[in-house]
Amino acid sequence: MAEVIIEPNDEYDILQNEENEILIALRARMGGVETPRMLYDGQDKILFYRNEDQTIVFDQIMPDVAAAIMQVDKVLFVEVRDEAIVREYMVPLQKVPRIPTVKD
Repeated sequence: MAEVIIEPNDEYDILQNEENEILIALRARMGGVETPRMLYDGQDKILFYRNEDQTIVFDQIMPDVAAAIMQVDKVLFVEVRDEAIVREYMVPLQKVPRIPTVKD
């Protein structure tokens, strides 16, 4: 069964550089990254499919951050362990009308 992780906003960082590129830094996870993708509707949650068995929900996205994310087509992800970068990879951003929920 696939694992779903709710990532509260004190467990990740979203940064934007001068070129308006977006980076999401998060705690390194076990297992590899396979065909990662993310869904976003411009609201307060991002749905990130890290691999076939692991989905991460980034919760409590602030409105100013949401607007910046909606301007890009891909996001750089950086996984960190003990203040060292374990892996980094680009993830395509798919903009959707609504993020699917457990009820859907």
